[in-house]
Amino acid sequence: MKKWNQFVFIMVVCSLVHLILDTTPGFSNENAYLLLIIDGIITGVFSVDFVLKIRHEVKTKERRLFSFFGIELVIDFLSILPFFVALLLPGLKFIAVIRLLRLVRIFKLMNHFKSNALIINAIKNKKQELYISVQVVVIITIILSAILFFVENPSQPENFASITDAFLWSISKFIGEIGGYVDFAPVTISGKLLATFVGILGIAIFAVPAGIIASGFVEEIELVKKNTELDEVNSTLSNAFQFDILSGQRAKAIVGLPDTRRRYISVVDAVVKLNKTEADIFEVCGLNKNLKLSKRLKPSGDEEILIEYFENNSIYGTLINRNSTITIVSPHSNDGFNLGHYSYCLAELLQANYLSVEKYGIYSFLEETNINFNENDWYLKNIGSVDNEIVNQFMQDLMDVIPQNSFVFNIGSSMGNSPSYHMLSGGRKLEEGISVNGTCKDVIRANNIYAHLTELSAAKSYTLTTHTHYSTDMKNHLDWFISNQVNANALSIKVNVELMKGNNEKYFESVGILAESIKEGLK
Repeated sequence: MKKWNQFVFIMVVCSLVHLILDTTPGFSNENAYLLLIIDGIITGVFSVDFVLKIRHEVKTKERRLFSFFGIELVIDFLSILPFFVALLLPGLKFIAVIRLLRLVRIFKLMNHFKSNALIINAIKNKKQELYISVQVVVIITIILSAILFFVENPSQPENFASITDAFLWSISKFIGEIGGYVDFAPVTISGKLLATFVGILGIAIFAVPAGIIASGFVEEIELVKKNTELDEVNSTLSNAFQFDILSGQRAKAIVGLPDTRRRYISVVDAVVKLNKTEADIFEVCGLNKNLKLSKRLKPSGDEEILIEYFENNSIYGTLINRNSTITIVSPHSNDGFNLGHYSYCLAELLQANYLSVEKYGIYSFLEETNINFNENDWYLKNIGSVDNEIVNQFMQDLMDVIPQNSFVFNIGSSMGNSPSYHMLSGGRKLEEGISVNGTCKDVIRANNIYAHLTELSAAKSYTLTTHTHYSTDMKNHLDWFISNQVNANALSIKVNVELMKGNNEKYFESVGILAESIKEGLK
C-alpha cells in the first residue's frame, strides 16, 4: 500500500506538469494526441485509487464519508471527472470550464505532505480561539459602526444613511471595495478618529487569526516531535520484553514457552537499565499503545509499579484467531496483575483463539474506560443494539472467532486466601461440581477437565474447587452470553492472585498444569 501511495504521488506531480504543458499553446497543439494519452493514463491511476478508497471504506466500515475523508473522495472524483466528460461529450459547450477542474488534483498532493495535517490540526485545535477573536472583531465593528452613523449622518446623510451603511463601510475597509463604499470617507473629526480605529481593527482581523494559527502550528510541530520521542521510548521498552531473567527463561522453557515475552519490567529497572526517565515511561504507558502500568505489593508491604506488555491489535486490546476449537478469553486483563500475560501464555500452550480486554476495566478512574466486560446487562441484548462501540465489537468478535459447540475458558484471578483454581460453570455460590444446566452443555468433558486438573494440582500441592467462593449464575455474565448466543461451552477459571504475583517457577508451572488439564480433558 505504501508503494501504491508513492506511485499515486508521482502521478499527481505528472498531472500538474501535464496541465502546464496542456496550456502551453505551441507545445499543446503539436503534441495534442500524446497529451491525451498521458491524461488517460493519469486518470486511469486516479480512478483505481478512487475505487480502492471506496472499497476499503466499505470493507472496514470506518464510516468516514462525512469526515475530512469525505472531502478527499470528492476531490478524487472531481480530478477524474474532466477526462470522462471530455471523452463521452466532446462537443459540450462548457468543456473548457470542466477541464479546469483538473486543477483540484493539486489538492491530492496535500494528502502526501505532513504539513497538510499539521495545518488542519492547528486550525482544529485553535478553533475556539479563532471563534472568539472573530466574535470580538464583529462586535467591536458593530459598536464603532453605530457610533460612526450618529457622528457622520448629520454631515453626509446620503453616505451614512443608516447603521447598515456605516457597518458596510467598515467592512469595506477590511476586505476592499463593496459597492462603492470606499468612494467616500468620514468628514468630521470624530468620524476620522473612528475610521482610524476601524483601520486598526482591519489589521487585527487578519493579524490576530494568523497569529493564533501560527501558534497552533508551532504547538503541532512540538507535539509531533514529542510523539516521535515517545515512539522511540515505546519501541525501546517493548523490545526489552524479549529479554528475560534467568529464572524466567528456565521456567518458560520447562512448560514449552521459551520465546514468550517476559511477565513485567519494574519502572525502577526501566529507569536504571534503559536510561529512561519515569516521566517518559508514565507518559508512554498512558498512550495505551501496547504498554500499561500495574502494581503489586512486595513482601515488605511496599507497592511496586510495574510495566506490562500486550499485543495491541484490536479496539479493546488483543485478538488472535487461530481457528481453534478452544478459545481463551480474559475480560479483566486491565484489572488483574499479570492476568493478560497469564491468559496469553495459556492460549499459546493450547494454540487457542485469544481475546483479551487490555484497555478497559472496572478499576479505571475514567468514565469512558470504566467498563465491566465480565458482567454487564449489554450481554442480554442483541449485537448491534448495544449503545457502545467497544462492547459491540467485542461481542461481534466473540461470535466471529468462537466456533459453535467449542470450549471457551474465561480466565480471571481470585482472592489470595482461596484455592489455587476455581472452575465455574454457571452455578450459584457454594454449589459443588459442574452445573448440569449451566454455561457448559458438554458436562462430560467439563468433568474430565476438572478431574485432570484435580489430579495434576494435587501432585504439585495446588488446590481446586468449583463455586465455593464465586458464582456465575447471573444471566448478564459473559459466560451466559457465550453459552446462549454463541452456542459454545463456557467455563470460568479463576487463578489465585498469589500465583499471578508469585515467582516464575510457580507462575509458569500453574499455567502448564492448567493447559495440560484442558488438553487431556477435551480428548
